[in-house]
Amino acid sequence: AGVVANITSFVHSVDISEDNLAHKRCVLKTFCEERNLSPSLKDDVKQYLDYVEHEKGGLDDLKLINQSLSDHTRDDVALYMAHRPILACPVFRGLEGGFIRRITLELVSHFYSRGTQVVRQNQGSDGAFFIACGDVDISIDDDTIAALASP
Repeated sequence: AGVVANITSFVHSVDISEDNLAHKRCVLKTFCEERNLSPSLKDDVKQYLDYVEHEKGGLDDLKLINQSLSDHTRDDVALYMAHRPILACPVFRGLEGGFIRRITLELVSHFYSRGTQVVRQNQGSDGAFFIACGDVDISIDDDTIAALASP
């Protein structure tokens, strides 16, 4: 059993792991083709994988944290990762630490493909947005009035 385990761990190296980005690209490409996804959805998938590869060094940190850490440790790591954008926002300055912690633990990370309308004019929103990576254009009646970039 020990020899089999050693051979298995050698054969199942990082290069052929299911978590390998090249493997994910291949599987997702096949999935998109077999399911006849629209070109825009295929492009969204490609943009997300490009983001993971170029901005995150191939590491899906949220997946890693959620699957690998205990609840308490995961919360501590989430706080560490999210505290900078929260504390940099003037709205949160001077607020009690416990309140900031609760807000930080409620943050949900989203990826939006280039050109995606996140919020529409005259439509309510149930949250706030922090730009972790990338650029955002703010438009009124299709005229860009501001462009924001990640810090």
